[in-house]
Amino acid sequence: MRDVNINTKINSFIQLIEKQKSVIIVGPTKSFHNFNFNKNYITIPPNDIPHIFVDGGMHFNKPQLLKPFNISANAIISVGDNDSYKGNKKIDIPLNPIKDFSDLSMAFKILKQTNNNKLKKILLRGFLGNRKDHEIINLGETHHFLKSKSNLQVQFDSEILGVAEGKYNFKISKSIFSIIAFEKTELKFSGDILYKIERLKKIKPLSSYTLSNKVNGTLKIMCSKPVFIFLNSI
Repeated sequence: MRDVNINTKINSFIQLIEKQKSVIIVGPTKSFHNFNFNKNYITIPPNDIPHIFVDGGMHFNKPQLLKPFNISANAIISVGDNDSYKGNKKIDIPLNPIKDFSDLSMAFKILKQTNNNKLKKILLRGFLGNRKDHEIINLGETHHFLKSKSNLQVQFDSEILGVAEGKYNFKISKSIFSIIAFEKTELKFSGDILYKIERLKKIKPLSSYTLSNKVNGTLKIMCSKPVFIFLNSI
């Protein structure tokens, strides 16, 4: 049975997320400082944004790293099974390492408690660049989470941007991009891009139809199911 204090902490954390409309999830990553907020495709204000530290991401839960972002204690929560975190801090929501779900999926489970209209942006730091099977599963769990939301953006560092069903308008500097769906969706996109789909078109899962496009400026997109935009700067 979960500790009453943990339930209280989670409830306070959810309320803060709904107030800020954003959350940052930190997983295993090489450097906390390499991420530049000013170069993100999603703009998240730096002050007191709630952080979820997922297992190995706890290595970056340090006062000297968090101080520039003015993050208060009630804006931080951690979850994981301690298989990639080797530090001394206690994880708020400890998980049994013998389980049939990932630590990231538990972080999403916490976020599912938010009001659908109040959570707008999620920034994931880390979760890419290590095991390929982990990367694919992380994208899969993100896809399942996005299916329960609308008009929500989830960004993996500066490389992948996932969106739930809805309409979006992004400003992106010179990049090659591909749009990938994990299930059938209706999709259209336009803007300062090389190839456009002006009317809703049915796109198959993992189709090459939306492979390798170019953008320099505005990207407008509308989709009926979650899709992922893979970004490559040029």
